[in-house]
Amino acid sequence: MSHRSSAVSDAALRQGRMVYYEEHMVQVDRVLAEFLRRSGARSAYLIDKDGHLITKAGEAGDFHPDTISALVAGAFAATKEMARLLGEREFSALFHQGERDNIQLSLVGDRAILTVLFDDSTTLGMVRLYSEELTQKLTDTMLKAMERNKEKPATVSQEYGKAAEALQQANRIRPDARATLTLGLIHERLDQVDLALDAYRAAAALEPDRRTAGLIRAHTRTLVQRRIEQDIAQALQAEAGLDP
Repeated sequence: MSHRSSAVSDAALRQGRMVYYEEHMVQVDRVLAEFLRRSGARSAYLIDKDGHLITKAGEAGDFHPDTISALVAGAFAATKEMARLLGEREFSALFHQGERDNIQLSLVGDRAILTVLFDDSTTLGMVRLYSEELTQKLTDTMLKAMERNKEKPATVSQEYGKAAEALQQANRIRPDARATLTLGLIHERLDQVDLALDAYRAAAALEPDRRTAGLIRAHTRTLVQRRIEQDIAQALQAEAGLDP
């Protein structure tokens, strides 16, 4: 199995958020399905590091995909500081074992997290073996998506901007928690962290239903953690600049 330089992949994939086009998603879904067949795992979720579900394959669990996506991203963010204490930049894989079900988490190109759910019908060794091959295939697909994103960055931003404007107009007429949450998701997709947090706070004040409230809390936690990491990074850079 060939491996492209991780330094090249990580540096390229770490910048910004991506839009995935149909041809990329077809390829991702195909390799996920093949992975499940070969590994014997129950289901696989591809989640970006901000807690958004990209796609999934296999059996549907009793949980909502948006919930597990936010929790997985939070788990990886929490262990990032632990890795730094141990002299590592970041852990590339995590494993959680339960009485009945297990979860294997693998970092994909420093942009997404492969989440695999499996039980005792297969083994951790089998899952890890095929996960390594799968993460390389997914990284290659992300690199292709990144190149495609470079072709039409302005168009993508314009489309999101128009959607945000339409939601704002609708909310002026009739404020709605779900619509305001969607507005926050658009701002988050455009890396407009402050505007996204403002939208989530506004959505929480509109008495959302239980599911919407859960999504608001999950995305708010993710963005707050992201802001903390950014502030820490900026403080460290400033401190380094003051060193003689």
